Amino acid sequence: ALDITGLTASARGIHIRLHLMLDPAPVLGDRVRLLQVVWNLLSNAVKFTPDEGQIDVRLERYGNDLRLLVTDTGTGISAEFLPHVFELYRQGDATSTHSPGLGIGLSVVAQIVKQHGGTASVESAGLGHGSTFLVTLPLRMPLATTIDGPKKAGRRSGKTRRADGRRLATNNPEEHS
Repeated sequence: ALDITGLTASARGIHIRLHLMLDPAPVLGDRVRLLQVVWNLLSNAVKFTPDEGQIDVRLERYGNDLRLLVTDTGTGISAEFLPHVFELYRQGDATSTHSPGLGIGLSVVAQIVKQHGGTASVESAGLGHGSTFLVTLPLRMPLATTIDGPKKAGRRSGKTRRADGRRLATNNPEEHS
C-alpha cells in the first residue's frame, strides 16, 4: 500500500513515516481486503494532506488486538461531518480543493474491518487540524467466527447432500427416512 501511494506523496513532498511496533503475531483474514483497507486509508490521507505535509502510520499491538493508526496533517474533518465519515457516498466539504472521489473508500474500510471482527474510527480536532483514522483488528479471530459472521448451529443428518443442500438419492432404503 505504501508503494502504491508513496509515489504520489513523494511527488507532492508529503513525508510518510512508519512506526511498526508489532511483534510477530498472526492476523487471520483476507490479505487482499486488508491491503485494500490500508491502501484506502493511505490514499485518503495523501489526498487530503497539503504539499509538504506529514502522514504517520503506526502499527502496534494493543492487548489481543492489532491497531493501525493513520494520522495526517491534512484538512481535517468538521465536527458536523465526523459521524458520517464512514457512510457510503458521503463526502466532506465539496468546496475544498481536494481531488474529487466517489465517497466509497472509507465505507469500504469500515465494512472490511467489521467483517474481520474489528472496528474503524476517526478523530479530528476540526477543519485545518488533520485527522487520525484508527483500525483495530483481533490478532486471532475466535474459532466460532468466520469472515461472514458467527457460525450458525444447524442440524446435521449425516446424509450425503448436494451443493444446494438437497439430499442425494441412494439405493439404501434406510437413508430415505
